[in-house]
Order: sequence, then C-alpha cells, then structure tokens
Amino acid sequence: MLCISFTVLGLQPNKVHTQQQSQQKSIEQLQQQNDTLKQRVASLEKSIKDCQDYNTTRESMVNNNLNIWFTILTIVMALIGIVLGVAAPIYINSRTDKNLREEFKRQNDELKEQIKQTKADAQSAKASLSSVTELKEQIYEIKKDIDDSKKKAEKAARYAKASEYFSQAASEKDSNKAIELYTKAIEIRPNFYQAFGNRGILKQQMEDMDGAMQDYDQVIKLKPNEALGYFIRGCLRHKLGDQHDAMNDYNQAIQLKPDYADAYVNRGVLKADLKDQHGAMNDYNQAIQLKSDHAVAYLNRGNLKDDLGDKEGAMQDYDQAIKLKSDYAAAYLTRGILKTDLNDQFGAIQDYDQAIRIRPDYTAAYINRAALKDSLGDLQGSIQDYDQAIRIRPDHPAGYNGRANVWLTMGELEKAMEDVMYALHLDPTQYYIIDTKGEILMKMEKYHEAIDVFSQAINANNKYKDSYQKRAECYRQLAKQEQDDEVKQKYFKKAEDDEEKATKLPEFIAEINYESTLKKP
Repeated sequence: MLCISFTVLGLQPNKVHTQQQSQQKSIEQLQQQNDTLKQRVASLEKSIKDCQDYNTTRESMVNNNLNIWFTILTIVMALIGIVLGVAAPIYINSRTDKNLREEFKRQNDELKEQIKQTKADAQSAKASLSSVTELKEQIYEIKKDIDDSKKKAEKAARYAKASEYFSQAASEKDSNKAIELYTKAIEIRPNFYQAFGNRGILKQQMEDMDGAMQDYDQVIKLKPNEALGYFIRGCLRHKLGDQHDAMNDYNQAIQLKPDYADAYVNRGVLKADLKDQHGAMNDYNQAIQLKSDHAVAYLNRGNLKDDLGDKEGAMQDYDQAIKLKSDYAAAYLTRGILKTDLNDQFGAIQDYDQAIRIRPDYTAAYINRAALKDSLGDLQGSIQDYDQAIRIRPDHPAGYNGRANVWLTMGELEKAMEDVMYALHLDPTQYYIIDTKGEILMKMEKYHEAIDVFSQAINANNKYKDSYQKRAECYRQLAKQEQDDEVKQKYFKKAEDDEEKATKLPEFIAEINYESTLKKP
C-alpha cells in the first residue's frame, strides 16, 4: 500500500519572491510616511515655540499696561482727593472744572478700555495655551504613529528576511543546509508554521523521527484548527507503527477538513494494514468521489482489490491511475506485479521497463524485473538488475537475497552464501532470507545445518510452506544416508510431518516491505 507523499508546505519560492517585493514596497512606503510625519512634527514644534514666545510677549505687555494704569489710577485718585480736600473751598471757575471732569472721564474710559483689552488678551492667552496643549497631544499621537509605523516596518523587514530564508530552503537540494535555513527563518519568525512543517519533513526523510515529531507538534500548536499538521503527523506515526495515534490524527484531519482526499487515502491504507478491508475500500471510494483524478487513490484501491482476489477490478484501477498520471512509476510497478501473477510476463517486463525509464533509481522495479528474468531463465539479465538495485540501495537486503537466489540457480554456491549472509547482516529477522540460506546449505548437502536454518525460518513465519517442504527434503536426504533403520524411520516420519503441514497451508507469496509493493514471485 502507498501513503500519500508530502512535500514542502505553504509558500513556494516564486510566491515568496513576489511577497518579498510587496513587503519591500510596503517598507519603502512606511519610510516615506515616517519622513513626512517627522517634517510635520518639526513644523508643529516650531509653531508651538512661536506661540509660546508670542504668549510670553503678550503676557509681559499686559502686565506692563496693568502696572502703568494702576499707577495712573492711583495718581488720579490722589489728585481727586487733593482737589476735594484742599481746593474745595476755593473758587474754581466753571470752565476749568468742566475740563477737569472731561479729562477724568476720558482717562477713566481709556482705563476701562485697557482693562477690557487686558481681559481679552488674557482670554486669548488662555485659548493659546489650550491650543498648545492640543498641539502637544497631536505631537504625542504623531510620535506614537511613527513608532507604530517603525515597528511595523521592522516587523515587515524581519518577515521578509524569514521568507527569504524559507525560499532558499525550499530550493536547496542539500537537506542539511535546507534545515539550517528553515531554522534561521524560525528564529526570526517563531510562529512560521510552514517552516516547522517543511523542516519536519526533511528531518523525517533523514530518519530524525524525534526531531520531525517535535516540528509536527509545533505546527499543530501554532495552527490547531488546520488539518495539514494532523495529516503529516499521522503519516509519521503510521510509518513508526503507532497505528492508534496515526488513526486519531487522520480522523482529526478529516474532521477539520471533510473534503481532504489525501487523508482518506492514507486512512484507507492504515485500515488495510489493520485488516479492515471494508473500511479501507470505503475510504478509497470517498477519496475518489471527492477527487476523481486522484491517481494514488486508484492505485491503492487496485492493491486492495488484488488482495481481495478481484484481479480484473485491480487491473482497471491500475490502468486508470496510469491514465491520470502517465509518469506514475509506482503504478507501472504494481501493474507489472499483477501481470506477472496473471502470467503476462511480456507485459510485466514492459511495465517494469517503463517504471525504470520514468525513475532510473527505482530499486523496487529493478528487483521485480530481476526476479521475473530469473524465472524466465535470463540469469545474466537478472544478475545485472540485482547489481543495479544494490548500487542504488546497498543498505537493503532484498537485492542481495535476490542475487543469492540467482547464484544458487547458477550453481555458484559460495557467491550465493556470501550474498545471503550479507543480507542477514542487514536484516536477520526476515524469514525469506533465512529460507534462502537454508536452501543454499541444502544444495551444499549440509542437511543438518540446513534443517536448523529452516526451523529458524519457520519460527519467523510459520505460514511459509516452502520452508516446511525444504526441511522435509532435508530429512529425506538424511534418511537415505542413514544406515540405522530406526533413525532412518525417524527422519522419514519428520519429513512426512512437514509435508503434511505444508499441504494444509495456502500458497504464500512473500511480500517485502520495501519502498512500495514488492513481491517475491
């Protein structure tokens, strides 16, 4: 079964470049606004200073005028007292008295006018002070706007730099360098969930599962209501064998995004792993209903139909997957496996060839083609394909084990043993590799050792009938060599027991968990 592969999240390099240009324009506009605001503040501060100087001058003039008129008023009052107290008895002609009265009235009127003007000036000064207060408040608001604009500009600049690192990381072919760039983006922008997601994917590809899990957790923490974080964490948990938590994550992703076709596909794969074939079929059907061009959904549904014995339905789904995605190497591989099962060897070879043309490093295609060539008697062609598979993936036992089987057919027993021992060094738990070692020992006529090895294979998988049959053959060979009739009969009895067990077991095709669907013909 195939899970949906996931690639970088969120921003793509060309989108980041456009975003950076937009952010740069925004920063330039903010800087221009800041310059304008600074000029306005400077002008307002000058106006305030001029107003303060004017008010100071006006207050000084008002105070001087008040002092002068208070002095005049004092003198006038004194004169009036002198006139009334000393000159009252004296005769004053009427003209002089009239003039004096007129002058007094004039002076009194002028004094009242000055007092009125002084009050008006005081009121004006008060209004000016109020204007100054308002101007100060405006300056405060303008300065606050400038600070806010500056902070926004700085934030935009930081985000632009983080996006630049993200873009570089997305284009970087060196995974370690890409992780460093994503880390720099996160240091600048701690809530950059796309960077956490992409860094997690790279860590997972580099087998840093703990680091990947931490990054996926962070994606969910930053975006708890988005399905993507749950989906990619579910993929990792699925790969790690944490089926329960993986199922919870897929369910949560679908709950948040009911039209999430990829999540239905992966949940279907998980259900198939859990032998819930009906549930898996429903999920594949739902994914196809949501997205009729979902090639991966057709491929996985085809795999399930093949497992259920519906070969015709499986072939139709594989054909549809290839029709939707003509460069789908995995679909050609799985269709080639089905054609092999249907004895269409020529068609199978063509599909394997096409898978390799599309993906020259497709180890599984080389291994399946090599196995088919082996069954067709093209031993040299089989060896060449196994050699290529080993060059591509020297760390996987399937290539070595397959080549060991070909060496065994060619009678090159030492080469066969060398390859199978290295395969067991890479993975000592696989029953089919243990079985190959037992068969080589049997060909070497080391029957006692072979019996021990076949017993190990049966312990690893007691449903693999080939190991019972081969162990039975070893017992029969030992019986033929044995001179003691009692011991001979014991060997024959053991052989019969193994043969009986083998007849009760169904035909079993070994399935190897390797890149994608990979079967041993």
